[in-house]
Amino acid sequence: MQVRKLTNRREFLRLASLGAAGAAVLAACAPSAPPTAAPASKPTEPAKPAEAAKPTAAAAAAPAKRPSGPITFLCRNDIVTAYNVEPIIAEWNKTHDSKVTMEKPAGDVRQKAAAAIAAGDMVWDGFSVAVSPYDNQVWVKQQLIQPMDDLIKASTEPDADKVLPGMIGTIRESVKVDGKVYFVPGNVGSYVLQWFWDPLKEIGVTKQPETWDETAEIARKLKAKFPDKIPYAAINTPGADFIGLMWSAVKPSEIIKDNKMNITHPDAVAGLKWMKSLAKEKLTPTVTTDVNANWDKGGVVMMMAYDVKGQHAQKTYGYDKADTGVTILKEKGNIASGTHFWMNGSVIFNKAKNPQGMMDFFLWWFGPSNEPAQKTMIATAAKPCYQYTYDKYVKDDPKFKWENLGIELVAKSAPYPVNTYWTIENNALRPWIEKFMADDSTIGAEDAMASAAKDRDAEIAKQKI
Repeated sequence: MQVRKLTNRREFLRLASLGAAGAAVLAACAPSAPPTAAPASKPTEPAKPAEAAKPTAAAAAAPAKRPSGPITFLCRNDIVTAYNVEPIIAEWNKTHDSKVTMEKPAGDVRQKAAAAIAAGDMVWDGFSVAVSPYDNQVWVKQQLIQPMDDLIKASTEPDADKVLPGMIGTIRESVKVDGKVYFVPGNVGSYVLQWFWDPLKEIGVTKQPETWDETAEIARKLKAKFPDKIPYAAINTPGADFIGLMWSAVKPSEIIKDNKMNITHPDAVAGLKWMKSLAKEKLTPTVTTDVNANWDKGGVVMMMAYDVKGQHAQKTYGYDKADTGVTILKEKGNIASGTHFWMNGSVIFNKAKNPQGMMDFFLWWFGPSNEPAQKTMIATAAKPCYQYTYDKYVKDDPKFKWENLGIELVAKSAPYPVNTYWTIENNALRPWIEKFMADDSTIGAEDAMASAAKDRDAEIAKQKI
């Protein structure tokens, strides 16, 4: 029987609003498949010396021999654990002539890479992880990384031609700069609602709230029943609170203006006002400090956070005690720009000594035939970035039904633009949101966002990248 795909936003929200039952349906459905690339043609055998005095055109076009030099790989400490990197490298080294040696970074990777490139002594071939789309343009403009397109084409790894077309469509576009691929993504994260079931079930709630208003009403009931718990919170400012709400409220054609977040849009400002209304009723804290620690202790019932917090709570308290959903919406049935998402990705340094070997390793690591790597990704590192992973390992496993639901929303979401403004925008938003949320604040939401926009634009004008 052919698996039915979700093809429109309204149908997605209808199923999502069914809670556990809707998620079970989604678990049997794959997100819309990305375009499939035409299979690569098999290179023509070069003519034998006895048959031809000089190489044929086909021989000249044949792919280069698989590189055999060493590969030096830099990997962030937390990724070594989350991606289970050491066994991955050991398996590669058993079957490949190019042996991978891993190092863990100390200090600022960008600064060290820039210094090594300037000195003509780049000792690393690649790095995991940079964050796309936040780092893309910055790393490219600083000439720290190189495009991968030609390296992918030249790769002799069996799955080399399957990795790029296998990415979820919105993710595939977000790993590019000026049309060129610079990142091989591992997992995608997004801001979504997560919750503990026991307090919710005690007040009669058996499914995720779909809208801001539904969330506020449930928070009021939780406060009355459990005065010692925080009914609703966000893990950080401005990402999980303002930006998360903004994406769920502003339509895709208006979420970005002049290559920047449209933070003064009325629907974005409405999210800020909703946050303040909950704070006035003592349903949410005015600042996000200590929210993470309170969640880990079970002191927060519902939380907007990057999407592995519910999964981590399941591992601590049991799979029936916590869950992960999707973002909450301003209007029922209207996902607007969906969810704000980002990817952890692997890059190849400029001036790398063995860029082809590094590329081959990445393609092998995240390719469809690497079963251990894919199973690790779905179990420990949030949502995978590849359609083939969902088709083979996720859709029929009830433990990971939230990943299907989440990736369906990512596939329909507006991406953050590839620019150099992410840190500037966050730094401009945070103090004005905190001023507005303060108990004694007299500033209005519109004025707060206008001030944040002014500060942001001033910093962007000074930017030298």
